[in-house]
Amino acid sequence: MLFRSFALSLFLALPAAQAQLADSLALPADSLLADPLAVPVDTLDVPADSLAADSLAARRPALPVVSFSSDAAGRVVSGIPTRRPVFGAAHLLAEAPGAFLHDLGVPAAAGGVSFGGLGPRRTALTLGGVPVSNLLSGRPAFELLPLDVLAPLRLGPDGTEPVGVAADLRAFAAAVPVTELRYRTGPDGIQFISATHAQTRRPDFARALGGDRARLQALFHVSGRTADGEFAGVGVSGWQVIGRVGLALPAFSVEVTERHGRDRAGASDGVAPTGVFETVFDRANPLNPNAERETIRNDLAATLRLPVLPAPLTATAFWTAETFRYFGSNVPTGADTVGARADRVGLRLVQPLRIGVHRLRAVAEGWVTRTRRGTAFPGADRARTLHLAVHDSLALAGFDLGLEAGFTSAAAASFPVVGVRADQALGPVQAFVSARLAGATPSRVEREGFGGLAQPLGPARTERSLTLAAGFDAELGPFDLGLSGTLVQQTDPRVLLVEDGDLAAAFTTVDGAFRRATGTVRLAWRDRASRGLYLRLRANAHALLNAADSPVHERAAEAVPPVWGEARLGARALNLFDGNLDIDIAARGRGWSAFRGRSFHAPTALYALRPLNARPVDASGTLDLVTEAAIGSGRATVFIAYENLLASRAYAGAYVVPVYPLPNPRLRFGVFWLLPN
Repeated sequence: MLFRSFALSLFLALPAAQAQLADSLALPADSLLADPLAVPVDTLDVPADSLAADSLAARRPALPVVSFSSDAAGRVVSGIPTRRPVFGAAHLLAEAPGAFLHDLGVPAAAGGVSFGGLGPRRTALTLGGVPVSNLLSGRPAFELLPLDVLAPLRLGPDGTEPVGVAADLRAFAAAVPVTELRYRTGPDGIQFISATHAQTRRPDFARALGGDRARLQALFHVSGRTADGEFAGVGVSGWQVIGRVGLALPAFSVEVTERHGRDRAGASDGVAPTGVFETVFDRANPLNPNAERETIRNDLAATLRLPVLPAPLTATAFWTAETFRYFGSNVPTGADTVGARADRVGLRLVQPLRIGVHRLRAVAEGWVTRTRRGTAFPGADRARTLHLAVHDSLALAGFDLGLEAGFTSAAAASFPVVGVRADQALGPVQAFVSARLAGATPSRVEREGFGGLAQPLGPARTERSLTLAAGFDAELGPFDLGLSGTLVQQTDPRVLLVEDGDLAAAFTTVDGAFRRATGTVRLAWRDRASRGLYLRLRANAHALLNAADSPVHERAAEAVPPVWGEARLGARALNLFDGNLDIDIAARGRGWSAFRGRSFHAPTALYALRPLNARPVDASGTLDLVTEAAIGSGRATVFIAYENLLASRAYAGAYVVPVYPLPNPRLRFGVFWLLPN
């Protein structure tokens, strides 16, 4: 009887079932208006108080809210990460318009995401406003994010790089103690496990200070992971511990967060073809299989929110210590280890302010990065970064306008930041147009190289970028249609080049500019339906408009495919059995046209432009079957994924990063439990 009821509910959906999706299987806010290179329109469009609004607490009573706000900005591009069948943030971000994932095929490996054809290094990653980049190379360290305790990721422009990804810890502000457990497993030694416990209390001392609105919250999180990979030298392992204590009062709130972790990753140079390139799929001949990277990192941050104008001023002071090492036998100096230790001390101030129709947001942030002498660099170094900006959002002449003006100063780079965006709603159509002038800051690895494994830049020039973007979303009955386009001019771009047969890569500044055009079209059918079939399609196209200007331009032209996309066809049934079961069964596929691609530089985990004589990446794709189920009003979420099921059967296999083949067919399982009290 239960099966019959389920089958009828799933496949005989009525037209009236066009309700909004429940949170337990929340899909990403898949809006083309979340273009990563466009300016956010509403500078005050930020999440609610991080100590008060829990996105998982919709079914639980919450404590009274104190009117403080987090300072995270940007547009939401993912659901709650811990409920998604993914191992890393990079896979979530790859669902954004114009994004391409340089996938190494190993869970939570150092995959890079190119937005609008830009290099993966051109993304700034923050957690609670604190940069989560490698202190030496500057690359966004997605693998260090504590995915299981994050709120939905936000995407938008950043003051120090053209693209910004903002992550925040979830609030966990339930009226009862909450424990969350997550376990994911699969072949090749995949074991990911995490546990989180949070309590919100109103102890006597807090009640004395703030009455019934006061609250004290404690959060503890621990996670561990390991995955061997399909060939020697690509496995990952690591652990992470997080503690957070927050006190919220009517007069102010304060949070202290400590995060410590260790990450080890195989630094193999991939699989060597044995005469025939297709032999990379037998994975029997890895290059440099004993090489490894290790990152030991500690982040300590204290945040004070204090109503001043009267909107709250948010002040975050932070200290980061990181040790990064590469172990390998291919170091030109003859040493077996290249690395260094670095510390970063910084302060971030955010002040929202309303003046008439203007919704202003002033940001001042700066940090000092001190690199100690190590085997990676000839001496110690101290680099300062300062970013000042004022954002404004207002309604004018029927448009929602977003304005931005600021300035960034860093080692060997200073540039203004200016942006404008206009949004307009025309019935079921939401359209936008934006323009932004910004730059990019160089890291110490770019300026000085990396122990002979990467050669430094020549005379430094400041890279600048001008971005023009436009697009629209429309809801037309059961159909959702979206279209967006981006034009980017990178002047004096910095790139990492690798030559065929060379062990070392080299940074260089390109004379002239890269002029890129990227377009995304999205079509969905019944994507907002709560029951029945649905379909989702997304296609992206990229072109470098001046590819003939130089050999480096030619290399950059096909760093991402000219065309790539993904599709998902599924059947969904929500709120079955009095709301105790939501289920979604889907086939999802992704594909790409032939392109040259980027080489993975294993010692630094950066991505380099390949030589013109390199063998191109073939046009190919993958197909997965995925089942997701939320049980007990969201108390548990289960997923089963059978990935890349056609590889080694219908064709030899596929890869998007040369000589790092994607996995053969594998069955993955994951479960998330929410345990109140």
